[in-house]
Parts: sequence; C-alpha cells; structure tokens
Amino acid sequence: LGADYPGLQPLIGFVDGGERAPLLAALRALTPEQRALLGALALRTPPTARAALRHELLAQSPEQRGAWLAEREQR
Repeated sequence: LGADYPGLQPLIGFVDGGERAPLLAALRALTPEQRALLGALALRTPPTARAALRHELLAQSPEQRGAWLAEREQR
C-alpha cells in the first residue's frame, strides 16, 4: 500500500490475523482515489467504530466497494 498506508493506518493498524489478508487484498483492489476516500473516512470514524467500518468494507463485493465508499462519504 506504500504511500497510502499513513492515511489508512487508523483503519488497518490493529487487525486480527485472520482479517489481515482479506483486508489487504480489498485495499489493493481499490483505486488510489478510493483508498484516499477510505483513509479520510477512517480518520472521521471514531476508533471504537473502525472495526465495524472494516467489516462493512469486507462485506461488500469488489464491484460494490466504490459505490459503498461514495455512499458512506455522503453520510
């Protein structure tokens, strides 16, 4: 994730081992713009709600993640 990691760190810094591989795969499949949007969303999400945000992200099909991020941004 390279340069995108600092923005995503609040979301991915403390992830269970079993969740790490699927999460990394999902993040790598996002466009750089989507990763930036997710990073901004993670920063606005309270730390206690970030696990739920990760679970919601992973619950989306790869095709739906962009639309899901856009919808979450509007909230």
